[in-house]
Amino acid sequence: MSKLTISIGNNIRLYRKNKLMNMEQLAAKINKSKPTVSKYERGAISIDIDTLYDIASALQVSIDQLIEHSPSGGLKETSGQKLKKHFLHNTLYLYLYDGRTKRMTKGLIQTYYDESAQASRATMYMDVDSFADYKNCKTLYYGTAEEHDIITNLILQNQANGVEVINIIALNPLNGDEVMRALLCGISSSPFVPVSFRCIISAKPLPENDALDAQLQISRDDLKVIKKYNFLAGQSLQ
Repeated sequence: MSKLTISIGNNIRLYRKNKLMNMEQLAAKINKSKPTVSKYERGAISIDIDTLYDIASALQVSIDQLIEHSPSGGLKETSGQKLKKHFLHNTLYLYLYDGRTKRMTKGLIQTYYDESAQASRATMYMDVDSFADYKNCKTLYYGTAEEHDIITNLILQNQANGVEVINIIALNPLNGDEVMRALLCGISSSPFVPVSFRCIISAKPLPENDALDAQLQISRDDLKVIKKYNFLAGQSLQ
């Protein structure tokens, strides 16, 4: 079995579970047996292109989402925009602090360039316990990434709930810094309201300590700014 076959199998399992679909249900949708689907997910047998399209259709994902992305496939230059080195990293690490659970929440973002669509794509594995096992995430998002001179925008859709779309607005780092300050805006499930989180996106994992927690949490100075200007900023304005 090849690395590509194993990777495709892992992705099929990831999206199937994210859709709360069992093997029997997927097998029925693609007219295959459960043992055959099990072999696909283990990477024990290769998948012909017609079946791969059937699986993508059954899981309501694109072929690109099932196929392994190239390790060197960071965002490329598109539409005349010169993409900065921080997004040439294929993998990015996101951190935010969730006051409801009183803990730091981590996400891993993979970026690549879709030649057929001439667009930059992003997959975000959100709420992971360990980056070493990032595909064991609580929520999976997929969407687009656009980088401009000053900011980078990511628009990502929840793969289990198409109604939920989040927007990440990040300030591009200066002076070769590999950390971006950002806001993540979306819908909270408890309570069900629009929310924004301050977050940090890094080209490499950061030490998970009190100092990082402090950067993510809203301070007293931030509250003064919110009261004065009636908005939450991605980084302190004081």
